Amino acid sequence: MAHDETPLKNQAGMTSTADVEKMLEWQVERLQKLGNRIPDDMKELLGQMMGQGAMVPSTIHFVKFFDAWRAGDYTTSFESLHRYFDYTLQSSQTQNSKTYYQYALLHMAVLHADFGCFSEAVSAMQECISTARENQDMGCLNFALSWLHHLKKAHPGKMKDIESGGGLAGSERDGIAFLKSKAREGRLWSLLSSTLLSEAQLELSIGENVSKALEHILQSSYLNITHDIPSIIPAQMLMQSSVFGRL
Repeated sequence: MAHDETPLKNQAGMTSTADVEKMLEWQVERLQKLGNRIPDDMKELLGQMMGQGAMVPSTIHFVKFFDAWRAGDYTTSFESLHRYFDYTLQSSQTQNSKTYYQYALLHMAVLHADFGCFSEAVSAMQECISTARENQDMGCLNFALSWLHHLKKAHPGKMKDIESGGGLAGSERDGIAFLKSKAREGRLWSLLSSTLLSEAQLELSIGENVSKALEHILQSSYLNITHDIPSIIPAQMLMQSSVFGRL
């Protein structure tokens, strides 16, 4: 038994690259969903794994980005985000590079906004919207448009000057029109319903006729009932409340 224990003891610190990547992905998931920073003992363990001579996965930079972001370190988070997507673009196939680029812009916009750089955030998100439209990524485009609307609601004073420069409402209208068109073509009723609600939000936010917003809400309600889409009904009820509040 003593002869068999020695090699196992010597190999206790060895970890495969696949295991390291799975652990890093788990850390990213916790950072994204719960906002938990990495404990010091886990940082030390990850450092030991990275120092084994194996190729360092690009995900480690994504973990550092989230950890620095939660710590309020703008410089480190910005640098780590650049490194992660630079490594990812180099290792990915050519046809996927643009897809990674739009998500890099998405994270960049959210990072800028969280540190109060709203002009840079809007600029990055508008470029993300353009890239998502080009790649026909409906999920990314829908999220980007919703995020822009949320940013305007959360910081109306700071966003007013940006909107006065022009182009912001126009880019939202273009993105919504594109989403509606693609949703109808692909018979993606859930996406079409949520897009109609986004259009209603836009109508209310820029002071358009309330009847237009109500029309979009009723269209969304019809889709929810006809195609059994219960997940969007809460958002639909919230928008109805906003319309009645305006009236």
